[in-house]
Amino acid sequence: MGFPLTVGIVRAHDGTLYFLYATGTRDLTGVWRLRPGGEPQRIAALPANGLPNGLALDTRTRMLCITDFVLGASPVCPPPVAPHGRRPPNWPPPASWAPTA
Repeated sequence: MGFPLTVGIVRAHDGTLYFLYATGTRDLTGVWRLRPGGEPQRIAALPANGLPNGLALDTRTRMLCITDFVLGASPVCPPPVAPHGRRPPNWPPPASWAPTA
């Protein structure tokens, strides 16, 4: 990618911010959490060769939904990440989500 990018910022009711950070490196690319007055913490690693670009917080289930522009993720939520920190199951998305053109 060539430069770090922060996208998909969402705010929970308690003021915690969740965001996607894409750097092209395995040690930093992922879902991050920043609690009020705290330090940023990566709560889930994402593939370094992807470009996570969309994040939504389902307040009913307390799950984060992620989309990825490069890996061909669908506009619907792929396997979610719990805000308390859990690696997304079955990530990257299946080949059936790949772009057709």
